[in-house]
Amino acid sequence: MLNLFKTARSHRHTRVITVLALFVFACIVTATIVIARNVSSVSSVTAAPATTSTAALRPIPPASGTEVEMVTLRPWGFEPQEITRPPGPFVLAVDNHSELDQLEISLDVESGPKVHAVDVSKNKFKWRKKLALPPGVYVLRETSHPEWLCRITIQP
Repeated sequence: MLNLFKTARSHRHTRVITVLALFVFACIVTATIVIARNVSSVSSVTAAPATTSTAALRPIPPASGTEVEMVTLRPWGFEPQEITRPPGPFVLAVDNHSELDQLEISLDVESGPKVHAVDVSKNKFKWRKKLALPPGVYVLRETSHPEWLCRITIQP
């Protein structure tokens, strides 16, 4: 009788261990798939030669070949604070990490009119805009923080 009890308990432990092993295996497979997807989406990011000391990485979408200028808005302002680039179309990508609830981001000619403006809420963390600006100097700013600037120079 004692031997039969040990056998039943042994089978129960075997089932528990089998279920746990399957769960761990499923977690590993899921994590591998997630990591593989993230790696494949990052593999299209390449660094373009820096034209200023604060130039950002420029991810190049594989299909279009259009360069992307990445700018991050932090609680203390824009990073980078300056971008210099050749003429031609590009995507201006602004990620909001400022922790502010409401923002108005504008792109202006340095000593001229507003080129584009957008309201960014706390729930919208990314803003993308394809631009083809003529040569000149432009200023990306958050309107309620005049000291937060990113100067964008389009070379002739």
